[in-house]
Amino acid sequence: MIVFEDVTVRYRGVPALEGVNLTIQEGALGVLVGPSGSGKSTLIRLVNRLVEPDRGRVLVRGIDVMALDPPELRRSIGYVIQSVGLFPHRTVARNIATVPRLLGWPRARIDAQVDAMLELVRLDGSFRHRYPDELSGGQAQRVGLARALAAEPDILLMDEPFGAVDPITRRELQGELTRIHRETGKTILLVTHDPREALDLATLIVVLRAGHIVAASRPEILAHEPGAFARDLFGADTLILDRLRRRHVGAFVSGEAQDEDPSISAEAPLSEALLCMMETGRERLRVVDAEGRAMGSITFHAILETAP
Repeated sequence: MIVFEDVTVRYRGVPALEGVNLTIQEGALGVLVGPSGSGKSTLIRLVNRLVEPDRGRVLVRGIDVMALDPPELRRSIGYVIQSVGLFPHRTVARNIATVPRLLGWPRARIDAQVDAMLELVRLDGSFRHRYPDELSGGQAQRVGLARALAAEPDILLMDEPFGAVDPITRRELQGELTRIHRETGKTILLVTHDPREALDLATLIVVLRAGHIVAASRPEILAHEPGAFARDLFGADTLILDRLRRRHVGAFVSGEAQDEDPSISAEAPLSEALLCMMETGRERLRVVDAEGRAMGSITFHAILETAP
């Protein structure tokens, strides 16, 4: 779907990216993470020709982007940025309709699509007639996402989309993005400075440093086999907790259940079991199935053995 072949980009002779090779498969949610100046935003902007390579090729849908008309290319790709960039003097409905109108869609189709996009980002119809200055940060970000998806692009680029909202709203928007990705199957490439966000969202994590890719793998692989730089970037504690979050209690049942032990579902992640032990001061939990039947127990020692 998106392929970078030996891509180099220089600004005033200084390399922002150097010899980058990367493939983002169709339907992936790829997250670019790394320190400031590592080349994350440059990489994502190559896809819609907001940046052009000094060397190498960027292929989108199998075609070199340099062979494509930039406005047409950009209209075929959704783009969401941190500052949202809504037109202040246009209503929410007109903001969402921006690209469909440029594409010449009939009015009835545009109106139906605006309604569908509002429903997708979980805003009710009353928002159609509001203006950007009447929206909260989270609502504005949802409208920005709706606008990016309105023309039904198969690719969505997101550059620090949740960086300007409060932590609670950020978590909510992350959950909504995961749901939308699951429901639509779109190929998404997202930039973040937040390693936790990368682990929560990605099907593919790409770690950059000084214009080079130092790791590109599924989150569960990165958590198990991080390189030294990735371990420093994410933090060993974050990677361990993520590993516990991806494993379920039911896979670590052993021994008989004791009625006096606190209960936990076999479907719960190990991170939840650890938290329950810390809250109750118990080193053993009673594991139950979906019907509440005892399956056995899980111990603090069993959880510790999964952490290295």
